[in-house]
Amino acid sequence: MGFATASSGPRRQAVVVNELERRFGSFVAVNRISLEVAEGEIFGFLGPNGAGKSTTIRMLCGILAPTGGGGAVAGYDLRTQPEEIKAHIGYMSQRFSLYEDLTVEENINFYSGIYRIPPEKKKGRKQWVIEMAGLEQHRHSRTGILSGGWKQRLALGCAILHEPPILFLVEPTSGEAWVAGYHIVKEAEAIKEHIGYMSQRFGLYPDLTVLENIHFYADIYGVPRKGRDDKIARLLAFSNLTPFQKRLAGDLSGGMKQKLGLACALIHTPRVLFLDEPTSGVDPVSRRELWRILNGLLREKVTIFVSTAYLDEAERFHRLALIHKGELLACGTPDEVKGLMRATILEIRSAEPRRVARTLRTEFPAETVGLFGDRVHLVTEDAEKATARAEAILGGAGIEQVSIRPIEPGLEDVFISVLAKERDERHA
Repeated sequence: MGFATASSGPRRQAVVVNELERRFGSFVAVNRISLEVAEGEIFGFLGPNGAGKSTTIRMLCGILAPTGGGGAVAGYDLRTQPEEIKAHIGYMSQRFSLYEDLTVEENINFYSGIYRIPPEKKKGRKQWVIEMAGLEQHRHSRTGILSGGWKQRLALGCAILHEPPILFLVEPTSGEAWVAGYHIVKEAEAIKEHIGYMSQRFGLYPDLTVLENIHFYADIYGVPRKGRDDKIARLLAFSNLTPFQKRLAGDLSGGMKQKLGLACALIHTPRVLFLDEPTSGVDPVSRRELWRILNGLLREKVTIFVSTAYLDEAERFHRLALIHKGELLACGTPDEVKGLMRATILEIRSAEPRRVARTLRTEFPAETVGLFGDRVHLVTEDAEKATARAEAILGGAGIEQVSIRPIEPGLEDVFISVLAKERDERHA
């Protein structure tokens, strides 16, 4: 596919983070994270909703300002070379933020004020955005009633309202960082003149075809016209979308939309690819196909940084980090992370697994009991004592024909164990 390749010898570090922190007032969303990701490896960032995965990735992409720490992506410093980083990464995220109680025109007016567009230019820029996005018919419509595609168009229009040369946004607080050469605290207004950002859910336009969507993002990323068609043809073949290139994006399945989103994120040949929960809501077959494509990128020396709540995907990663409440709990290869667990996993089999889990949670700490399909896992420091206690509890509840045995832990077990340990330390 022609992606950038590394020189021979030891693999370089594609992502280096040192004491990265993000606070929202007194709330710590990301707490002094340090990690490294080598060129050409899959790095998984795992944790439940609200753990700090997306916040960390947005900082690494330059979307959200850190309140402490620093690092480098693709060899470029987060603090002094954000423009170079932007040219070497792809970012596929989840949602976008608009004010749904405001009309289309009111949203544009709001962002005009944020970007401090001069009054004499405001009317012309607003009309340009409305015409560019085809929003004239929805000009006075409340944003909340628009379809996802129209919202994406409006979000993009608001992001480029002030004609930024770079399409990303850094926040909209404290700490030390620079964007496009400007200090994020001392020169915040100057930054707004040089950046743009389309946030949240990756924007595909349902009324454009697969091919038109890819060309649209090629224009956004400034991909030269010379050689573009060959690159797009390779991406379509790589993602198995060639037969569907003339199909409207809105008519694609969820899995095919994800592959199209990935193709759009790769159109400018990034060296580092950030994927924010790319398989969320995708069926198992499509998830497997997406991972086949991602594994193919490794042969092109593309570094992949993934956040996911699906711990079963963790075995695919070269290295991973577990994060909870903004704190990095563990970091290493899957085997290394599993090795951190000192407790024993008891597997409990029963014809009533849900009832077993519900019953055990009334007597054992809830975070030590997990339901895994038709089986229940119980994390314990004393296997013999816990087995006897579990048998007594289940027998007393009238649950019979139960099998209990120790097994090798999986990553979900490790995560449950770490959370239990954290709870005990907090209570102590």
